[in-house]
Amino acid sequence: LTDDKLRFRLPRFLLCTLGMGFFTMLLMYYTQSLFIGDHLGHEVTGLAVIIGGSGIAYALLLQISGAMRWSEMLTILRRGT
Repeated sequence: LTDDKLRFRLPRFLLCTLGMGFFTMLLMYYTQSLFIGDHLGHEVTGLAVIIGGSGIAYALLLQISGAMRWSEMLTILRRGT
């Protein structure tokens, strides 16, 4: 990233991170009943909802804010970086 791109993207990345954190907290609140008891299946489901939902929320926030384009995200995922 060049310095100009970094100056443009860094605040947006930080806002997206805060948004994902807020969404993760909401998901934790709404899935807390899945973690009561000794039901491994419920716990795995709850964890998958939290992790998957947070990742999707972050990707959408990156796109909406203009911090990253879909093509850039796909390139990073394909490269494994």
